[in-house]
Amino acid sequence: MIATAPHRTRPRPHAAPRSALAALLALLAVTTGPHPGTAVAAGPADFPYDLDTGRETALLAAGAGLLLTGVLLGSDNEPFTPAQLAQLDPGGVPGLDRAALGRWSPRASRASDRLVTGLVVLPLAEAAMGPGRERGGRLALMYAQTQLLAGGVTSLLKHTVQRPRPFAYGDDPRVPDERRLSGTARRSFPSGHAAQSFAAMTFLATVHGRLQPRGEGWVWAGGLGAAATVGWLRGEAGAHFPTDIVAGAAIGALAGWLVPRLHEADGAEGPAAAGAGAALTIGFAF
Repeated sequence: MIATAPHRTRPRPHAAPRSALAALLALLAVTTGPHPGTAVAAGPADFPYDLDTGRETALLAAGAGLLLTGVLLGSDNEPFTPAQLAQLDPGGVPGLDRAALGRWSPRASRASDRLVTGLVVLPLAEAAMGPGRERGGRLALMYAQTQLLAGGVTSLLKHTVQRPRPFAYGDDPRVPDERRLSGTARRSFPSGHAAQSFAAMTFLATVHGRLQPRGEGWVWAGGLGAAATVGWLRGEAGAHFPTDIVAGAAIGALAGWLVPRLHEADGAEGPAAAGAGAALTIGFAF
């Protein structure tokens, strides 16, 4: 029971910084590869992705601009007051989302944090282990653009929609008052964890399918299964409604598919046609 007014502190939005961290990890990997201005040709015939200075600049600027705008605007989100929390009506939650009410699990929240971190890093590891520094640098740059776009759209929507999280409803004694009275309690839609996970796994599976189609189905199944597990954990944690998770997954999946698609080189053949020796090896299993 919340009996006293909370101390007024600045809200601490966590989802946007996590999106920024994912993008920064990818950008760090880019420094080991070629600058987009110096690699504009398709390169070897068996590598299906090329770079273009104008396109790379536009994608990076768009993603970074969206992310920065979302972070800056989100820092102004005011935390709930006890009176505002008391006015939240569970009956106003759409029927599909009502199953999320009453859920609270710090263990599931911690597990989702660990799993999303591993999934976000995995495409960078694959780029680093790929054949050749130039090719790895191209993949890392493309992945940075993917996470910037997914994180930017997610962060901006969180500020714009300001949907209360499931744990903000009711008076569950398991939920600490500081969580319900924080600025992040207004940032339920969409799920940043789901967006990052699906962006990472869709990107990885899409690229793998072009570089080494053999086993592509297993990569898709394992990757999307792991990303879906992140979404499920976020629901169990009481952090998101089902529609938040679906929206985040859609944003991430679109970014993970679109960025590689925009970089496909005209007339390039994948290793399936040019020889398996140039293929990336996906070194993980689920």
